[in-house]
Order: sequence, then C-alpha cells, then structure tokens
Amino acid sequence: RPRRADHAAQAVPTTPKSLRPAYRLAIDFTQWNLPADIVTPEQVEAWKAAGITKAIVGAGYHDPAVQQIRACADGGLAVEVYRYLFWGRPMHEQVEFALSIIEDSRIQVGRLWLDAEDAVIWSVDDMLVKLIEAKRTADKYMPLGVYTRRDWWERHLANTADFGCLPLWYASYDGLPNFAGFQRFGGWHRPAMKQYEQNVILAGRNVDLNAY
Repeated sequence: RPRRADHAAQAVPTTPKSLRPAYRLAIDFTQWNLPADIVTPEQVEAWKAAGITKAIVGAGYHDPAVQQIRACADGGLAVEVYRYLFWGRPMHEQVEFALSIIEDSRIQVGRLWLDAEDAVIWSVDDMLVKLIEAKRTADKYMPLGVYTRRDWWERHLANTADFGCLPLWYASYDGLPNFAGFQRFGGWHRPAMKQYEQNVILAGRNVDLNAY
C-alpha cells in the first residue's frame, strides 16, 4: 500500500536516554611495551565486541607504541596516549619523546595523559616545578590530561589544585565502571575517566579497564 504523506514526517524511534549506557569503556596497555607486543586486527575486533571504544597506549618504547596506536586506530578505536613520568629524569625529554611517538604514528591522537604515580623522594615544591615543566612542554601541541590516584596526589603534591583545569583520569580499583564514590581532590570536581580494574586478560593481552 502507498504510504500516507502524513506518516513521512514521523520521527524514527530511538533508544530512550534512560536505557543508553551511561559510560563507555576503554583499555590501556602497559608503558613497557616490548617489540613483540604488537596489537593484531583480531584483538581489536575482540575488544570492540566486548564493548571497548577507546585504547590508551603507553609511550614507553617508540616502535611498539607507534604500532599499537596505528593498529587500534585502523580497527576503529579512539586512541589516546599516556606517559609515565619519572621524577628523576628531565620532564621535557620524557614529554617530547611521547610527542614524537604520536607524531610518527600519523594518527589523530585525542589526548596525552601525564601519568603522575611514580615513587618519589622529592619535595612538593620540586615536584610541582617538574609537573609544570611537563605541562608547558606538551600543552602547546595537543590536549593534555592528568592520570593519578587521590592518595598519591594528596601525599606527594599536597593536594594542589594547580592542574584542576586539565581533565582527570584517576585510579580506583573497585571494579565499578562508573564514577560513583568519586571524592573531590586536587581541584577536580568530576573526573573524565576512571581506571577501575587492572591486569585483566582481554583477547590474550594484559590490559587495564577504564570507564569514561
């Protein structure tokens, strides 16, 4: 039967907002990615089938990180990068190395996360200077964020709010893929992402699980 003209303008049914997932899922890989730690198309497809929409690659070794970025992006995942910061090394060199990985991948990477969690023997003032150096080195090139834990930030950086303008990716291993229970710290009132489970084997690779 011919469709009546007054039906043509009817809206296409959509999933009610209350039934849509409130959070999306991401995985991150260890920074200590060795030459053999390649990501395969089959792994990416398996991650996507498990609901993963984003991968955060550690900028530890150049060639493996570049391969992982490209493989994840080619498979349809959003990609970001993190750099684990060592306080006893020059910050600008560490950040520039991460930026070189991103540039050499020739992939549109969404964000560089500054990973602040390493054991330290420095004063709060010295560490603030170092973290400011890392931020200044990178923020003129791409969006930045901070990865940390609440207890670490309060203990080693005196709960400074100087970086509260940057998105927060925080660790809280409660197994819950949501922001329930988040307690404000460091000038952050709401996180951008939560690492809620670590050392999970997914499609044959050890990954951490995140919600965002």
